[in-house]
Amino acid sequence: MCGRLSSKSQAEVLAKLYRATLSFDDFAPSHNVTPTQKTPIVREGPDHARTLDLARFGIQTILPGKSFNLINLMSEKAATRKEFRERRCVIPADGFYEWEGISEKEKQPRYIYPPEGLFSLAGVWKDTPDGLAFSIFTTTPNERIKRFHHRMPVILGHNAVSEWLAPESDPNELTSFFQPFPANLMREHRVGNAVNNHRIKDASCIAPI
Repeated sequence: MCGRLSSKSQAEVLAKLYRATLSFDDFAPSHNVTPTQKTPIVREGPDHARTLDLARFGIQTILPGKSFNLINLMSEKAATRKEFRERRCVIPADGFYEWEGISEKEKQPRYIYPPEGLFSLAGVWKDTPDGLAFSIFTTTPNERIKRFHHRMPVILGHNAVSEWLAPESDPNELTSFFQPFPANLMREHRVGNAVNNHRIKDASCIAPI
């Protein structure tokens, strides 16, 4: 699962890094992006022009008898989803959080991040009455993450981003990206409980303890 992100980079920096046109000007970077909140995503159109857009974390989904905010999608079922074939995006993240069970009643948050740069998370987007929304694909965990959780976000390598975003890419070939990201390309440390409060967005969320 991937339910909390850190997106602290300035929008102008992200636009330059992903060679995208910035489509918004009202954004406050956050060390604690929670479901239903907005964060930047990268999309690519048929003309290969990329945009950096603000989108809501989670696609509101209505099924018979229930409604819920779909924040994650199992990559194993991607082939059955129209969004995967037609509306792929990348979610830039400085890192994400998982919770380690240390007792029956207590969980310790941990911050997972790259040694340098950003994680490019693989996702899909949808245009809703309230604006853009996105969900993140998950896959089986690597050796580092499986200590905390049985799923982890799909993280694209630098060379995979262009192929993932390109509208003409063959979805059958893109499934090769649904592998656990190498554990040696991640770092992690324990953090305090600030991240458990969705109102706290500052660097205290990622401060090691």
